[in-house]
Amino acid sequence: MANTPLTLSIILSNDLLLSTAPYLHPKDISALSLTNKLINSLLASAQGVYRHIDLSPEKKEKPQDVQKLVSPTILSATRTLVLDFTLVTVPQLESIIYSSNITLLSIRGCKGIDERALMTHLPSERSTKLKGIYYFTDPAPTTSRFVQKPATKLSNEWALAISNCKDICFDTRVCRGSKHQIDEDDYIEPRISEIKLEGGCSGCGLNPPSQGLPNVLVAPAPLHSSTIKAACKGVDGNPIADALRCELCVRERWCGGCGKWWCESCVADKKLVTRTCFECGFQCGECTAAASRICKSCKGGYCIAHNEGADDIQCEWCNASSARRGTSATASNAFLTSAATSYYAMIQQTRPANTFVKSPAAASYRGGVGGRNFQNETIARRRALMNN
Repeated sequence: MANTPLTLSIILSNDLLLSTAPYLHPKDISALSLTNKLINSLLASAQGVYRHIDLSPEKKEKPQDVQKLVSPTILSATRTLVLDFTLVTVPQLESIIYSSNITLLSIRGCKGIDERALMTHLPSERSTKLKGIYYFTDPAPTTSRFVQKPATKLSNEWALAISNCKDICFDTRVCRGSKHQIDEDDYIEPRISEIKLEGGCSGCGLNPPSQGLPNVLVAPAPLHSSTIKAACKGVDGNPIADALRCELCVRERWCGGCGKWWCESCVADKKLVTRTCFECGFQCGECTAAASRICKSCKGGYCIAHNEGADDIQCEWCNASSARRGTSATASNAFLTSAATSYYAMIQQTRPANTFVKSPAAASYRGGVGGRNFQNETIARRRALMNN
């Protein structure tokens, strides 16, 4: 065997083809088969070349129609089908689910899916080989919010749909938090889990129990296996032990910035997270201090992460006002939001240049626009919305 010369057929063994195929688009595999007769024969004889097919477009901005991407012949040999960010309808999904051998189906971020119609067509009783559906998880999750927000609009209805699908795993599960117990005073109807509580409680260090709960798919779908066992394990090959909760169950005891959380017994009557910025959500003291600033000019508070045009010293409106008094006409534009731009354009059109010196009202505009001139900010934003 040691003296056996290496040939192309030996180098391109079935193992190499099967390990490489999941990274290729079906069109690329077809093009590879046209290279020569030897490679064509190897691809034709290898079982499982089309086992894992990823049809998601490279750019989310340009979704593609799934019917134009794969033939029924290839689909019949597929076990894992990734359709993220493609144009697919519920009738097309129903055809895929019930007329193919698909085991794992990923439809995250798909365009054209009606959620209620999808719930209706889920295989709760009808026979199918489908064992797992990736739909809820965010392809680019931030901190421990692993479910994309658009998928939580029908959280209560999805909780019922997932509960009815006994033989199918999803990339989330129904929340098992204490607030969903009927005997609780602040009882909440069943909802899907949106938050992953990683590690232990920041107070006592204890981990929430996760034994005996339904399996959850770990996105993305595995490349080299199409079994539920492999799909429910993390990158290290171990099952995910993190507790999953809905946002209502962890409100005011989970930080949306760093992901730290506190158990209900540690929180008690304490308020360990606050919401100083609407877009940041509830955050712990460390995350709030890192993003919150007090404007040196108007003394108003602002978030440096979401206050466009602000810096560590001034908020965006005071920055815009300071730049307005500068010698460079382009300097002010670097700080202006669309609303502020409309506001200053309105001032230029309605007031002559000399009124900024003679008019008391104009002097107030020149003196700076900050937290104390909130009415001016509101007017600017309303006019900007009307112009759009």
